[in-house]
Amino acid sequence: MVGETRRMKGPLVLRHRGYQWWPTPATALQYAPGPVLCLVEVEEEGPRDETRSRSRSRKLLKAVNVDRDLRLQAWRMALDVLPVYESIFPDDLRLRYAIEVVRRYADGLSTVDELRTARNMAGALSHPVANTAYNATDANSYNAARTTAYTAIAAVAHAAAFAAADAAEGPDVRKHFVPYNAARSATRGTAYTSTYAATFAAVSEKYTAWMNEALLKALEE
Repeated sequence: MVGETRRMKGPLVLRHRGYQWWPTPATALQYAPGPVLCLVEVEEEGPRDETRSRSRSRKLLKAVNVDRDLRLQAWRMALDVLPVYESIFPDDLRLRYAIEVVRRYADGLSTVDELRTARNMAGALSHPVANTAYNATDANSYNAARTTAYTAIAAVAHAAAFAAADAAEGPDVRKHFVPYNAARSATRGTAYTSTYAATFAAVSEKYTAWMNEALLKALEE
């Protein structure tokens, strides 16, 4: 109940005992059992790690259903990575259709059956962006937002890493000796790994900022 304060006695243990809370909506989403976002006030901070903390008391200030906000974030991230797919298959509009169903469903303009059809369509395709569209069409909005974020980040990082690997590969060496081919392969692998890690971190930061901005706005309304 809004306004209620709960308190406990005894020691606080990060993963086992005390009232748990997270500093940002994006980190809370990792553990959310549903689409209701709660704003709380704590009197005393206890043990914490990089994502969560425990306290001896917790007051509920506000509870907001962010179902639509989560679904719109899933749609936004899926749409953001769609060019990765359409740059390879410019005439294939199936993923674009599936992703647009997510937006229409968020606005109450599509049915659950249409969402399920879009999900099956995306699931039938084998591509990282198709995995993103598949997750975005999940009927559970909190799960859609959470899993779409990861697969969208991975899709962008994968595409960037392959482009970097191709650029680092150098000239055609099919007529050269095997040791040169091995060195070339190592160079390609290094380019892929470093680019993937850097891109994954950058896109993850961008999508986390999107999520926090949208959900904090929902709490303020």
